Amino acid sequence: MESKKRIKGQLNKGFSLFTVIIAVSFVMILGLLVIYISVSNFYMKVTDLKGKDSFYTAEQGLEEIKVGLQQDVGTAMSKAFTEVMENYDRDSGSGNAQDTDRQDKYRELFIKYLKETLKISEIPGEYDPNIFDNEKYLNKSNVLTDESRETLMVASNAPHIEYIDSKNSGIILKNLKIVYVDSKGRASIIKTDISLGTPKAQFPTSSTLPDLMSMVVVANGGIVCESPDTINTGTPNDSNAITLRGNIYAGLIQDNTICNQINNNYGNTKADYGHKTSIWIKSGAQLNVESGEKFVSRAEVNVDHSSLKINSGVGFWTRGITVGSSVDKSANVKLLGTSYVADDLTIASGSNAYVDIEGNYYGYGSEASVEELKTNSEYSKEEYYKQYTDQEPDSYFTSDLSSSIIINGKNATLDISKVQKMELSGKSYISTNSNSDVVTGESVTVKGSQLAYLAPSEILGDEFDVDGFTNPVEVTDENKTNSILSSAHVPVKWNEPVQAWGGKTLNDLAGLGIEINKTDPVQKVLYPAPGSGTYAYFYLNFAADATNTNDTNASKYMQFYYQNNGNMKTNMDNYFSFYFSDFNSGIKVNDEEAYVRYITNGNLLSYGTKDEIRQGELYNPVDSNTSAELKNKSVVYRLMWYALNRKMVTNWGETYLNREKPDSNAPGGSHNEAAYNRSVFDNLVNEEKMRDYLKKEYPDSEDGQKCVYPEADSGQRPKVIMCNNEGKNTLEITSDLQEELRLVICTGDVEIQKGVQFQGIIMAKGKIILNSGSSLQASPIEAANVFQMQMGENSDLKPQDFFWNGDDYVRGNSSSDDNTSGKDSSDVLDLSDYVFYQNWKKQ
Repeated sequence: MESKKRIKGQLNKGFSLFTVIIAVSFVMILGLLVIYISVSNFYMKVTDLKGKDSFYTAEQGLEEIKVGLQQDVGTAMSKAFTEVMENYDRDSGSGNAQDTDRQDKYRELFIKYLKETLKISEIPGEYDPNIFDNEKYLNKSNVLTDESRETLMVASNAPHIEYIDSKNSGIILKNLKIVYVDSKGRASIIKTDISLGTPKAQFPTSSTLPDLMSMVVVANGGIVCESPDTINTGTPNDSNAITLRGNIYAGLIQDNTICNQINNNYGNTKADYGHKTSIWIKSGAQLNVESGEKFVSRAEVNVDHSSLKINSGVGFWTRGITVGSSVDKSANVKLLGTSYVADDLTIASGSNAYVDIEGNYYGYGSEASVEELKTNSEYSKEEYYKQYTDQEPDSYFTSDLSSSIIINGKNATLDISKVQKMELSGKSYISTNSNSDVVTGESVTVKGSQLAYLAPSEILGDEFDVDGFTNPVEVTDENKTNSILSSAHVPVKWNEPVQAWGGKTLNDLAGLGIEINKTDPVQKVLYPAPGSGTYAYFYLNFAADATNTNDTNASKYMQFYYQNNGNMKTNMDNYFSFYFSDFNSGIKVNDEEAYVRYITNGNLLSYGTKDEIRQGELYNPVDSNTSAELKNKSVVYRLMWYALNRKMVTNWGETYLNREKPDSNAPGGSHNEAAYNRSVFDNLVNEEKMRDYLKKEYPDSEDGQKCVYPEADSGQRPKVIMCNNEGKNTLEITSDLQEELRLVICTGDVEIQKGVQFQGIIMAKGKIILNSGSSLQASPIEAANVFQMQMGENSDLKPQDFFWNGDDYVRGNSSSDDNTSGKDSSDVLDLSDYVFYQNWKKQ
C-alpha cells in the first residue's frame, strides 16, 4: 500500500511540472505578445511621426511659396497704385465716378503686373509651375535637412488660371502640387489652388475746398528767407535753418527793391520780362521744408548761394529753380519729395553748386502742351495758358514753355543717380533775348554743349564767298554789309564738306534723318560784347517735324555729332572738363540697366569718371509714343498748376473754381475764382469784409487797423491777429506771441523774428519775411478750434466768417491731423489676407 502511495505521489509531481511548463510558456507567449504589440505600436507611431514630418515638410514648402506670392502681390499693388496716382488727374470727372474709374484702372494694372511677374500667358492663360522652383519662392535650404537625400518639388498636371470674379478682383492658380520624398522613399503630396486677390486701395479724393487747416503759409507777395547774422560759408548750420511744416503757397515778389537785387545778381531772363521770383533764399540762409502735402511757388525759387531741402512726402510745385554759387559761397539743393517743375532747373554762372534729386521729378513744361491748351475745345480758356506765361497767349517765349535741367556754372554737381523717376517734357534752349531762342537736343545738359550747335564756318556764305566767316564773328563797319550779316536769310553752302562732321555736308545730314530748315538753315544771333562792340553767332536751325517742333532733329544731330563721332566726342569731353575740373563734380546718372527710369523728350547728358577716365555720355530720348504721353500729362499738370495758383486745389473744374461765387463787393455781384488775376489769398480770405470790420471796430489802431482776439492782456489762448496794413508797417511776429498766436490774417507784409517757433496759419497779401532759426508749423486741430472762436463778448462773428466758405471749415474737415506718427493700426495692410488656399487636399 505504501508503495502505491509513492507511485501516485510521483505521478502527481510530473503533472505539476507539466502544468508549470505550460503556464510559463503561456506567460512567455503573453509577454512576447505584449512586447510585439508594444514594438509594433512603437513602429506605427514612428511611421506616423515620419509621415507627419513628411507632410509638415511639404506643407512648409507650400508656405514658402505662399510667402513669395505675397511679395508678388505687394509689388504688383505698389506698381499699380503708383501708376494710377501719377495719372488719375487726367480724368475730368470727380466724386464717385472718378473714384470708380481709379479703382477699375487699379485692378486692371494689378492683374497686368501680377501676370508679368508670374509669366502667365494671355492665351490659354497658363502658368509655369517651374517658376516656383527657385529661392524667391521655395528656398529648399530653409525646409530640407539634407538636400542630397530628400526631394522637394513643385508640379501641376493641368496648370491654368481662373479669375476670382467678373470684376477681375484677382486670379487663382489652379492645380498646384508640392511633392516631398524623404530619404526612405516616403512621399507626401499636397494639391491646392492658390487665390491671389487684389488688395484694397484707397485713393485720396479731391475736395472742392483746400485743406486750410493744414495750411501754414499763404504769402501772396512771396517769401524771403533772411541770412543768419554770421553767414556760414561751409556746411549749413541746422540751428540757423528756417523750417516749414504744412501746406505753403508763395505768390510773386512785388517789392521793387528785392526784385532789383535779384535782377542785379542774375539779370533779366528776357527783355521786358524781368526775373519773376516767388521765394528768395538769401546768401547763407537755409530753408528746410520738412512736411506738407503741397508746397507751391508760383514763380521761381531762387537759391542764392544758400541751401534748400525738401523732404520726402512733400509735393513741390514751382515754375522753376535757379541755383547760384560762387567760390566762397556754395549752394546746396536736395529734392527728396515729388517735384513738379513748369520750366527749368538752372545752375547759374558760378562755382561749386550741388543739386541732389532723390524723389520723383516731373519737368512738365513743353510748347506742345501749351498749344494743346490753346486749341483743344475742352481747355481753350484764356485764363489757363495766360497763367503760365504771365503774358498774353501769343507773346510768350518758347523756352519758357520747355522744362529742362541746365548747368551754366563751373564745378557743379547734379546727382540724379538716386532719383526714383524723372520725366522731362522739354529741351534746353540757347537764350537770344528774343522770342527766337535756339533749340538744342538735350533735356539735361551743360553750357559747353552749345558748341555743337554752332554752324561750321565752312558752310557760311554762298559759293562766291571763298573764305566765308568765322563763327562767331565781330560785327564791324567793314563787314556788316556782307550778305552773311545783312541778309534776312543767311546764305549757306549745302554741299561743302565739314571736317567736324567727318567730311559730310549739310545735304548729307538729311540722309542720316537730320532735317535742316531749308529756308533758314542757319539762325543768326547778335550779342553785345562785355566791353564794346557786337558779335554775331550762327546756329544750325533744324526743320520742324510733324508736331510742329524742331527738337527731334536737334536730338538726332547731337547723337550724330557727339555720340557717333569719336574725334568730336573727345574734343567735347575736353571742353566739358573746363566746367567740371573738380574731380567730384559732374552729372551723375544711374546705370542704364538700373530700375530707375529717365523719361526725357531730349537727350540726357552725363559727365563723370568711367573706366578711370573723365568723360561724358549721351542717353537718347524716349520713343515718340512716350513723347505723346508726356505731352498729355503736361497738359494735365499745367491745368493743376493753374488751379493751385488760384485756390490750392488740383482740380480745375468749375465745381472747384467757382466762376460765379456770390460777392456783393464784386462787380456784378459775383466773385470769379478762376480769373487770371485772382490769387490764393483772394479766393481764401474775404478781404473786403475784413477791411470793413477793422475800419469800423478799430479805426485808431496803430500800424493800420488791427485787432487781437482774445484781447492782448486777457491771458487767454489761442489768439488771432487781423491786420489791415497794406502799404504800411510790417506786422512782426515775436517770441512773446509764439505760445498763444494761432491765426494771422494780414493785407500787408509779415515778418517772423529770429528763432520764433510759430504754430498755426499765416495769411498775408504781402510778402512774408522769415528770419534764421524760425519755424512755422501747421496745427490742424488748434486751427479748427480758433476758426470757431467767438470774437468778443458782444459779437456773433468768428474768424471763420472772414474766409470764403468759412462755415465749412469745422473740426474734422481737414485731411490731416496733429498725429505725425503714421497711420492707425487699422489701416495697416496685411497681404496674407489676399493670398490663400482653396480646394486644399492631401494626396
